[in-house]
Amino acid sequence: MGRAIDMENKIDALENRLKLVENALEEMIQTRVHHVDLTDDKEFTPPVGKRKIKREKKTETVSA
Repeated sequence: MGRAIDMENKIDALENRLKLVENALEEMIQTRVHHVDLTDDKEFTPPVGKRKIKREKKTETVSA
């Protein structure tokens, strides 16, 4: 009986470790990195979803 309980515990531990590996793999797939060619001379533009919005600063005029 003790042998069966030990085997179940080992199987549970392996299933937990497998779940952790599956979650880590899924996270890696979702956060994949795009290749950037650093040897190219033209200016780098980030991928479309990563662009920052440039806004002009409004300057107020002081009237006396």
